[in-house]
Amino acid sequence: MQGGDADEIFDNDFIKGSAYDPRRYADPEIHRAGEVLEAKLPAMLKGDVDMNDPELKQALGTFYKANLDAAVGQKDLTTGKTIKRRGGVESPLPKTSILSWKGINPAWC
Repeated sequence: MQGGDADEIFDNDFIKGSAYDPRRYADPEIHRAGEVLEAKLPAMLKGDVDMNDPELKQALGTFYKANLDAAVGQKDLTTGKTIKRRGGVESPLPKTSILSWKGINPAWC
């Protein structure tokens, strides 16, 4: 292996293109999506940015594209429905459901 060469482990099917592949983060789209998420997610949790903000949704779709693609065709255990491809990342949850993301049952409030 020469300097600058990637180890062959990164070509493994379970690693290549995943969060464990450092080459993924050299992609300018992934890098930009990460910057947007780093800036907007804390603001969203504070209530300063809407969870349906187009730039935030685009960044989530870009950053988690491989995960989203892998979910297509699987069955949702909660609803029993088969997950289908949609036009983007959409949140079917009301804004108040952010409480449940933090481990708080909205019924307790």
